[in-house]
Amino acid sequence: MTPSRDIPDRDRLPHYGPRFSPRTRIRSPRAKLLWDKWRHVWMLSWERQRRLNDHLMYLKDLERVRNFSWDDWRKRVKFDTSRMEMGAVADLFDRNGEGLIDWQEFIAALRPDWQERKPSDRFR
Repeated sequence: MTPSRDIPDRDRLPHYGPRFSPRTRIRSPRAKLLWDKWRHVWMLSWERQRRLNDHLMYLKDLERVRNFSWDDWRKRVKFDTSRMEMGAVADLFDRNGEGLIDWQEFIAALRPDWQERKPSDRFR
């Protein structure tokens, strides 16, 4: 199974069992009926596994937000973050409760050396 670039690793489910090809031909009607029933049960169990995995990821995100630390968050090497964590970050900078943050204030808090490193006005 080649990894999809659209799905983050933490959200990707492992694949168990056969892959169902649309080109599978079964000639016996009884075998086809059994195959279709088995495939249906397999798809139900796959969906259940996906829902359980989604709930596990939600609980992990909830735990990360419960123990949220701005300093730890901004110092991460990999900037892997969830919607809940981004909500916690936005809440830190949303001073008037409008749901908007000042991007310059955010960048200055994220990178305290930002003001010293920004290009001079002559390059604008």
